[in-house]
Amino acid sequence: MEQFDFCMLMPTDLTLFTLRAIREKEETVAVNGTAVDAVKMKITRSGIIRRFSGNRPGAPQGAGR
Repeated sequence: MEQFDFCMLMPTDLTLFTLRAIREKEETVAVNGTAVDAVKMKITRSGIIRRFSGNRPGAPQGAGR
C-alpha cells in the first residue's frame, strides 16, 4: 500500500494540518458515459497534530488516537 504525508494550511486562521494520502485500489469509473481508469485514495489526518486533536473541548472521545 502506497502512502505519503503532506500539509495543508487553512487560509482563515493559518492552522497547519498534516494529512496522509493512502492509495487503496485501482478501478474503472464512468464519467459522462465513458469508462475512465481511476485510483481510489483515502485521506486521513496524521502526525503530531493528530495526537493532540482529541484534547480540544468538544472533541469526540478517543479522537486522534
